[in-house]
Order: sequence, then structure tokens, then C-alpha cells
Amino acid sequence: PIVIGGSGDAGVLFDNDDMLDNSDTAGGSATRGATQQSIKAYVDSQAIGVGQTWQNVASSRSNNTVFQNTTGRPIQVLISHTSDQSNTQTIEVSSDNSTYIELARIGLDFSESGTTFTVPDNHYYKSVGSLSIRTWVELR
Repeated sequence: PIVIGGSGDAGVLFDNDDMLDNSDTAGGSATRGATQQSIKAYVDSQAIGVGQTWQNVASSRSNNTVFQNTTGRPIQVLISHTSDQSNTQTIEVSSDNSTYIELARIGLDFSESGTTFTVPDNHYYKSVGSLSIRTWVELR
């Protein structure tokens, strides 16, 4: 048995058979406790940046094209464009590829050339406009 929060009668006693011991919480139960390992595995699988690396995806990205995050976890995206001081670019995200929310409007001057944003799993994202892509990297 495992005693949590004290010893003997002062703690909460769990039988080892009552503890989850899987590598994530997919097999979770409302009546069984989770082990430290299963909690850590779950947090590590969901936390942005854990086990992810920055990747230069500029060669496979283009303006006015919809991309979907299918990694199974949130990603961070950084996009910068070359300003022409007369046009703007919008960065947009959607949960259903139908209704988009504008996250940023950039490009009228050199101080507005880029933005960073988080894309939840299964959400869509795009850069709308005609400015040249300078940088497009993703933490995935």
C-alpha cells in the first residue's frame, strides 16, 4: 500500500492496485488515483515546448493558404514579412476552418513586420495578404 499525506491513520491509504500506472492519463478513472509518472507523462504530452523544436517551414508555407495543426498538441508559430509600407498582412486562426479570428495586422511599417502566436491542436491558421514572407518558423 501507499500512504499519501502522512503516515498510518493520519494519511490517505491507497492499495497499489488502485493506482493508475500507465504512461498517460488515457486510461484514467474517476475512482483510481494517478501516479506521479502518469501525471508527468500527461503534462509533458500537453505542455508547449516540451519535446518540441523550432523548425523553419518557410519553404512549405505561403500566403493565403490554410494550414492545420495536426500534431496532437499546441504549437507556437512565428511569422515575419517584408514590409512595403503600403500593404498589410493579417494573421488569422480558426477552430472550424470557417470562422476566422484576426490575431494580428502587420506590415505598414518596419516595426510591424512579424508576430508570434499559439495554435491549438486541430485549429487552422493562415497569413492573408501579399507581403513577402521573411520568416516562418514553428515550434512543433
